[in-house]
Amino acid sequence: MSSCETISGVDLFQAWFDNRVVDDYDPLGQQSLSPYLTIWMKWLRFLLNRHNTDNLNEETVRWERAEPTDVLAFLNGPIYSSKLGRRVSDVTRRRYWRLLERVYDFAVEKQWIDHNPAANIQENEKPPQEDHKGAILPDLLWRAVITRDKTVRDSVDIRDNAVLHLLFSCGLAPNEIRSLQLRDVLAASNGLPVALYIKGPGVRQDRKVILPENVACILKKWIELRRSSCSWRNLTALFLSRENAPLSTKTLYVLVQREIKEVADDLGISYPVRMGPQVIRNTVIVHWLNSGVPINIVVQKVGLKDIKGIYRLREHLKPDVRRLLNKS
Repeated sequence: MSSCETISGVDLFQAWFDNRVVDDYDPLGQQSLSPYLTIWMKWLRFLLNRHNTDNLNEETVRWERAEPTDVLAFLNGPIYSSKLGRRVSDVTRRRYWRLLERVYDFAVEKQWIDHNPAANIQENEKPPQEDHKGAILPDLLWRAVITRDKTVRDSVDIRDNAVLHLLFSCGLAPNEIRSLQLRDVLAASNGLPVALYIKGPGVRQDRKVILPENVACILKKWIELRRSSCSWRNLTALFLSRENAPLSTKTLYVLVQREIKEVADDLGISYPVRMGPQVIRNTVIVHWLNSGVPINIVVQKVGLKDIKGIYRLREHLKPDVRRLLNKS
């Protein structure tokens, strides 16, 4: 155990990370190094400041002397939100705690320390685990998101407005939005889009999505703009980036997240834990079911393979809908 005195906090982290990179069961990629190291260095700096250790730095701080009280003070104190006045999320606190727990577990396995201070805090003091049920938006936020009058200034805003309305009104999956082709838009003789043809992953998962009139008008505006662009008119993807490529997973996520954050800021409420396009899809499904749309119709509307795709959302359903789901 005395060997811990010959390894610095920085070297401990590197030894743990190197070990995880070659782990047979759950290896870490090199892209994880920077975010994990950032958290660990915050922890070492916290220990320096907390114990007023003069003439020490992150290389020489006594990481092995940390106690559960230090871990709790770290989790509840120095992790600041990037948004002034906004409490950091439990997800972030949980991520910080899990890293401390894992690195100190590694040190215990190496017999460099006797106990893990992160593991020794009380269960009710640990940051709560993520809710692994299908996440949805809170009702107040959802109502504000779908009724927001979005400002449209340029071509990207027109595109984003069309994407958001398809998500909010039709419950399309993220990969469906990104893979839509111009030929998948079914239009009336006047050019107004009336439906989308969605190619599903399964044999019976192809479907036609009927567009509400307001969504059809918004989509038509984007298509007209797209066809007038020399850069876009000969490309096949329905939604394109400034770089003339189909929307990436990241672009779609950032688009949705930005919209939700802006609405949350307007309402003066905290950001939800989950803010991606899948959360929008989940919310649409739950609201359809809770408003009385039959379960089998919802399954067809959103292109699920079978009713099991709704099970993860059952905790958000009204009791009578949940009972029907359990009987199905």
